[in-house]
Amino acid sequence: MRGREAKAWTPDALRTSSESDDERLSYVSVDGPAPRKTKKQKSTYYARKDEIASLQQQIDALTARLEQLIDEQPVTVKDVERACVENASLHQNLHVSDLVLARAHSILQGEVARHCRNPLATTIRLSADPFERQQTLDGLYHKKVDTATQFILERTKNLRYDQSHRQIQGFSTPDGDRILVQCDVAPFKDVASIKQVLDDIHLVLAHREFQFWDHLGVTTVCDSEDTDGRPASQSRYLSTTPDGVDIEKNMAMFYRYADKATHLDAPHGVITVDFIDEDELYPYQPQYRVRMDVSAIILVLETPQTSTDDRPKSDSVDVSVLRWAFSRLHRPNFPLSPEKQQALVDLYPQWSEVLRKVVREYVDAHRPGH
Repeated sequence: MRGREAKAWTPDALRTSSESDDERLSYVSVDGPAPRKTKKQKSTYYARKDEIASLQQQIDALTARLEQLIDEQPVTVKDVERACVENASLHQNLHVSDLVLARAHSILQGEVARHCRNPLATTIRLSADPFERQQTLDGLYHKKVDTATQFILERTKNLRYDQSHRQIQGFSTPDGDRILVQCDVAPFKDVASIKQVLDDIHLVLAHREFQFWDHLGVTTVCDSEDTDGRPASQSRYLSTTPDGVDIEKNMAMFYRYADKATHLDAPHGVITVDFIDEDELYPYQPQYRVRMDVSAIILVLETPQTSTDDRPKSDSVDVSVLRWAFSRLHRPNFPLSPEKQQALVDLYPQWSEVLRKVVREYVDAHRPGH
């Protein structure tokens, strides 16, 4: 080995033309620390390239979402348009149905007004003899209550007995009489029994007529015979309005409670009234009084208690009171101003309202717990 100094070498001694500046290796002298590899750094070109690729992916995703929304938009518009068409069609169908119902109501009401037929009316003639009078009423009893029950059941067949309902129709006849037809359904919850409600209504109709008129400022007297609690009876009422107009009403009343009957196989109560056509004991005096004829049916029956009722179980029942009435106010045979005639016409709907109120008061007073 030749005796010469060892020269320190540098990285330039190992550099080749194929190496880039980013790929150079740094060395130290032989006597220094061990050589170490420097960290590679990404060039600006590649950094920008990656950034562009990321942005492109976002653009592609947004573009795809935009195209999806564009594709969905026409479907939504079509759905809305279709719904609008269907809605318009439904409204048109409902309008047609309303017109059909209106036409049907017009036909029915027109027929009632045209013929003025009272389906509960039966010719009743009473003599002056008390025994014959009662015999006549007793002979009509079964026919009157059965016919009236059948009629009210048909008249309310498509009505819900657990919901209140009321219909009133008034019109005049070619002879100048005024007609009032009423139909209503009145539910009562938590009552003692059907019999209790029936007895309350019977008491009101038979002995509390003056109460109805007192509410309206009308004075009333009643002539009735002692029937010893018989189910068929007769009463005459003479009333005077605040205007000084006298009214007379003569009617027979038939009362029945039964566990079942010909037209109703369930416990029920019936009260039906009908006007007297001729009465030798109480003849009509049309030259002095305005005659009022009333035919009516009241049916009391039990209605099922719904399972949704949040009421504690008890022995009480729910009942419904069905009522239909046909009233005729005869044309006065004596001079009476149009104002007083109209006051008479307006009086009987008010009388009906008072009747409903008094009946409810009596029924409520006998509820369990009162």
